[in-house]
Amino acid sequence: MRCAALARALRSMDVDVVFACSKPEGVAFAYDSGFEVLDLSSVDMETEKRFLLEYGHSRDVSLIVADSYEYEPVYLRALGDIAPVVYIDDLHTPGLAVKAIINGNITADEVRYKDLYVSGDTKLLIGAQFSLLRSEFCGLGSFSVKDDVRKILVASGGSDPHYASVKVTEALLNCPSLSECEIVVMVGVLSGSIDWLHAISACQPRVKVRQGVRNVAQLMRSCDMAVAAAGGTMNELCACGVPSIAYALAENQVKAIAAFASANCALEGGAVWEDGFSSLVARCAEALANDAGLRTELSKNAKRLFDGKGAERLARELYGFMATGAWEA
Repeated sequence: MRCAALARALRSMDVDVVFACSKPEGVAFAYDSGFEVLDLSSVDMETEKRFLLEYGHSRDVSLIVADSYEYEPVYLRALGDIAPVVYIDDLHTPGLAVKAIINGNITADEVRYKDLYVSGDTKLLIGAQFSLLRSEFCGLGSFSVKDDVRKILVASGGSDPHYASVKVTEALLNCPSLSECEIVVMVGVLSGSIDWLHAISACQPRVKVRQGVRNVAQLMRSCDMAVAAAGGTMNELCACGVPSIAYALAENQVKAIAAFASANCALEGGAVWEDGFSSLVARCAEALANDAGLRTELSKNAKRLFDGKGAERLARELYGFMATGAWEA
């Protein structure tokens, strides 16, 4: 998804973009998004590397943007034989022989990256201003905070590990002050919770299940507050200005929920696997719903940090490098 946001921004600048995808769902998504696709889903990594080397030498490739936890340093060096490589990183990975590193997460630490790449040969594009969000999240106006909460969004990522959406929905249903609120549960196409959520909705008509949502920003901004996993969806909610509770679906999101809370962008909802998770979400939801001033504060801080222009900024940086072979100072 984040590569698609960058690809669209580059395409708007008349840059030809080709996706090389090793996962079937990535191939399908890139095709559906209207991009040329190299389908690598049926080959191993060594065959993939040989294929890309042959393809790269047969085409005038100006830049490679790599985004995968599976890419080891030796693989990235091999890609560098084709064209300069830019790597999208989430883990403060050291020692990569790449021209630039992108990390637009709230947990991205620019000082730490500078310590990891002291030579200065690697351009560091670090921080929330480089968060890769789709164009629908760019240029949104201020969020209208109402006195009363009538509609709450629940979001749990693509596959919904730990059945987080179910746990959060049930926690909200048990909140006395939210007894008249509509609960909209946004789930991905790979969600393992969909049948369970439909069963809840059949018993509780105020629970609405939405799968495969096209205009995510519009749905988010139609809600008065949200409870969401602290990944890309949380960045999108910040760009929309929706007051939110952030929780962790995986270990690498634990620092993220603390960072969102520290930046006063969201309340900290804990980790889904912890005892007391549902109770904590319920307490946070009650507190947020009953305090319009707190919702206003979170909304303003979130929009200030994530303005939705990260893909556009990065596209300009990459376009300049492709045109001149050097990064802007």
